[in-house]
Amino acid sequence: MRPSLVIVGAGPRGTGVLERIAANAPELYAGSGLDVHLVDPHPPGAGRIWRADQSPLLWMNSHAEDVTMFTDDTVDMAGPVRPGPTLHEWAGIDGRTFADRRLQGDYLRWVHERALAELPPGVTVHHHQHRALRVTGPREGRQQVWLDGHEQPLTADLVVLALGHLDAEPDDEQRALTAYARTHGLVHLPPHFTADTDLDVLPAGRPSWSAGSASPSSTSWCCSPRGGADGTTATPISPPGGSRCCTSVRGAECRTTRSSATT
Repeated sequence: MRPSLVIVGAGPRGTGVLERIAANAPELYAGSGLDVHLVDPHPPGAGRIWRADQSPLLWMNSHAEDVTMFTDDTVDMAGPVRPGPTLHEWAGIDGRTFADRRLQGDYLRWVHERALAELPPGVTVHHHQHRALRVTGPREGRQQVWLDGHEQPLTADLVVLALGHLDAEPDDEQRALTAYARTHGLVHLPPHFTADTDLDVLPAGRPSWSAGSASPSSTSWCCSPRGGADGTTATPISPPGGSRCCTSVRGAECRTTRSSATT
């Protein structure tokens, strides 16, 4: 029976698995072939986090020279080294640049397409643009991966969960903050992926605080032009104490501070 692999998540982690399969396929799958099923409702390579349909105001939090999808001699691994360009080499930008997320998505799509092109003829990749709902099957034996909208599962000899960033249910602290905000006429947005956060719930003319490692993206997104009648853009302000804030066309004031929370 032809071997089958299901990779749940076609973003950077799933693309990295595919690149390693391409590098090792001549030795591991010569003659037997392999079916690879990529399961992700978002575009392969970029996935949800780095997809193209998000604002260019949302940046990465790593320098472009520190981002790569390829191996070199410093990597401790059993497979062959397949060198390739870093993000800044591929994009032709300064290495100390914080690239926007859409550019990173373009890079990841290119890596995905390169990995596909390097697969030998016996390895076939199938992309399923659906959500994986559950995995069933015995501890020893083939597994079944059930997809949203499909009555029959994918059958696999091995399932790789390359899920990356996941949504999280609010914990006790977040629920307490939400309750406090509701009691005092405020708005609390719990940790969430910035591009999918509905900032229209922030009232105009009120201060808005953003905390966590993604706060620069949240601030940029909050302070971007949001349909003001006069067409003006956000105005940066440097208040005492070194905090950075800005006033958007909606009149909301955005400030950032450091915290362990991610928003």
